[in-house]
Amino acid sequence: MASTAKGCGVYMDKLDQKNMLWNQLHKKLSVLGYRKNTSRQSFWKPFEFGKVAIHVSFINHHDDFDLTVDVGIRFDVLEEIKNKHHTLLSAKEKNQTFSIGAELGHLSEGKPKRWTINKESDIELISNNIYKTIEIVAFPYIEKYSIMENAFKGCLDDGKESWLLTSIDCKRAMNAVGFAKILNKTDQIDEIIRDKTKFLEEKNDFGLPLFKTFANDVRGSISANG
Repeated sequence: MASTAKGCGVYMDKLDQKNMLWNQLHKKLSVLGYRKNTSRQSFWKPFEFGKVAIHVSFINHHDDFDLTVDVGIRFDVLEEIKNKHHTLLSAKEKNQTFSIGAELGHLSEGKPKRWTINKESDIELISNNIYKTIEIVAFPYIEKYSIMENAFKGCLDDGKESWLLTSIDCKRAMNAVGFAKILNKTDQIDEIIRDKTKFLEEKNDFGLPLFKTFANDVRGSISANG
């Protein structure tokens, strides 16, 4: 029993530390209009076409914990088009999907970045460091890619930099086709579908059937509106 009680104490200490860090980040981000969603471990705010979010992930160890931070942008119309074909997602889950996003370490250093909390005295310094990274990395990302044209151009590419929008190739392919429809670039859609299909086929991508279904649906909706 003694060891169990001790284990619970360690857990509560970690929980308290997480809450302290969470509240410090919220205090800074709330000034800019971000709202907290504790259950999803994120701070979010609406913008013209959907919402943006700063998401925190905690990685527990025995004596400490790490955290990573990522940024996401959701374009509501794009997600509604794509999620028609995600039959495994519930309606609630479909409302929480994001169109593009990346972990801040990949954006700033080209590799994952973790912050480690060992004790309570670490929290203020690390929360300030995280917020500084959000300022330097996440906010410019949001400013650039919340412009739909920029997100569209980014998703057309399949090079290494395109992973900064999404590392899931079939999702990026669907984004490119969906953006083209939303932006009325219908004259480009056949070429985009052809190029993305070839790319996914060459990789034997697991998402190819989903992309083909989605692409055919977009083609059909354009023909119907003729």
